[in-house]
Amino acid sequence: MTMPYYHATEIAGYVLDFYKTTFNFGGKDICSSISNLKLQSVLYFLQANHLVETKEPLFSDDIEAMSFGIYIDSVWRKYAVYGSSNIIIGDEEKEAKLKIYKKDRILMDEMLRTLKTYSAVGLFQIIRRQTPWSKAYHSKSYENQKKVIKPKELYDFFVEMNMSIFSNFLDINTTDCI
Repeated sequence: MTMPYYHATEIAGYVLDFYKTTFNFGGKDICSSISNLKLQSVLYFLQANHLVETKEPLFSDDIEAMSFGIYIDSVWRKYAVYGSSNIIIGDEEKEAKLKIYKKDRILMDEMLRTLKTYSAVGLFQIIRRQTPWSKAYHSKSYENQKKVIKPKELYDFFVEMNMSIFSNFLDINTTDCI
């Protein structure tokens, strides 16, 4: 596998812009998007999908298995100020698509449409039953050691499960609207 073109924060900006909703607050138009928790899970699926479709990672950042779900440090820290609320997006997120190749946007858009109706909790219910998360989370590690989900393990899991078309993979019983 070669090095990816992107950092997770760049992909996160694209995701947030894709899911944006505009509302009026105090006479100003405000664009909000999804929560940081949902964003983390969406990035997990985007990474897995990109690995399966191209055999290359979409972004270079580590994905970690945590008790609450998926954790990508740079993205979590960037948007932590929003807590469990939806993230307010600015110009950086709105311009994220300019930094991403069209072929990658096309691949992401299909997955983003599929994941749109799932809540953060619904996505985590799916992820926690998957081998990559479970293996990383339950690995014997030192207290402060990262529980990293390796790209190869993501790729192997989804290829082995014949999941190149993710819409056939997502379990309808775990759908939980936003």
